[in-house]
Amino acid sequence: MGFTPVSLLAYLSIPALVVDNWLALNMLLPAAIDPAPLDSFRKLMGVLYGFAGLAHTIDIWLGNSALFTSFDLPRFVDLSMEGQAYAVLWCVVGPLSYLMSHTSNGSKRLGDLGIFIYGFVEVLGAILSGNQHAWTNAIGVQIVVILAWVFSNQKQESKIVS
Repeated sequence: MGFTPVSLLAYLSIPALVVDNWLALNMLLPAAIDPAPLDSFRKLMGVLYGFAGLAHTIDIWLGNSALFTSFDLPRFVDLSMEGQAYAVLWCVVGPLSYLMSHTSNGSKRLGDLGIFIYGFVEVLGAILSGNQHAWTNAIGVQIVVILAWVFSNQKQESKIVS
């Protein structure tokens, strides 16, 4: 695609058009023709949860527990020994979810299990915190993940049938 800008607004729109074209060609088109959307979803969630686990680890050790304090929870160093152990577990299940979703010789359901484990640990930890805002947020996020899994599964099954 090409065009000749004729006004200042047209010149200013060039970066937006470049980004739009890049997104369309590199993200939207591959997603539309993805032969295995559920497998792609598993891998994406594994990456996201793996990164989240690492980010939470950095936050509790170096970042002054910004996530906890944003929900009016105690900093990591102020938690009980059990609370600290659970926070570390939460950090560990992120990379575990990544590994389970990217194991080349494992079953595809292993990726689902990794996603489930991370979500379960996150929601249970939020509930155990006693902070209603934390657990409603955690449950809301996991509902979105479940709905995205269902959508991806239905999309993949419809590709198998057609």
